Amino acid sequence: MRNLTSITQKFQTRNSITTKENEDLRDEMAKRKENMSAKRHVLKGQISICSEENMQKLEAAEAATKKRKAGQGLSKRGGKRQKQAQPHTADTNEA
Repeated sequence: MRNLTSITQKFQTRNSITTKENEDLRDEMAKRKENMSAKRHVLKGQISICSEENMQKLEAAEAATKKRKAGQGLSKRGGKRQKQAQPHTADTNEA
């Protein structure tokens, strides 16, 4: 009887840990799918895009996208984006 109880407790513990990890992973995937700086997110649920407020939000979204893409460069193969290397300063600790 003692053996069956400990096995059941271990199973329940593993199951609860696995369930929690699964929920965390699902939350992370949902966050990745939602792009906060995209135009589509700004326009989600809007009927008209002609209002001044929506135009300002769209401009801010475009600026955020340009800023994010400015830090990336195209690689020589396949057109994949890479981060640009930081310039190396020559006068660091040379004495």
